[in-house]
Amino acid sequence: MTQTEQVDAVVVGAGFAGLYMLHRLRGLGLSVRVLEAGSDVGGTWFWNRYPGARCDVESLEHSYQFDEDLQQEWSWMERYASQPEILDYIRHVADWRATPCSRTATPGIWAPTCPVSREYSCPTWDSQTMWHAATRSANGTTKGSF
Repeated sequence: MTQTEQVDAVVVGAGFAGLYMLHRLRGLGLSVRVLEAGSDVGGTWFWNRYPGARCDVESLEHSYQFDEDLQQEWSWMERYASQPEILDYIRHVADWRATPCSRTATPGIWAPTCPVSREYSCPTWDSQTMWHAATRSANGTTKGSF
């Protein structure tokens, strides 16, 4: 099955920077699609699951500070958080004010449909006004313009 959609912006990656960019672009009223190769959010903290993985800066440095309610909803267990705790935090942010799994409700942070895209093509410019890209998942192919 092939679907086509048009969005204002595409963000590659659902790590800390990708989710923040999604939040900012939505705040500007833009329609946004996030492309993520992993099966969940987290970026580096999703992929690096080796024993003892943790951050080398204080946990509070990994906290988003764009919303006071979000800040107050989370309490770090350790001063230097472990990988599982950081991943739990970014999942919490992704589901913040959204419906879990569908993660499409506004004003939640995470926007793609479940499951996330597994592969995506390098965007191409049509020399007029649009970029074109395709993603492929178990549900089929989606072609997009932005």
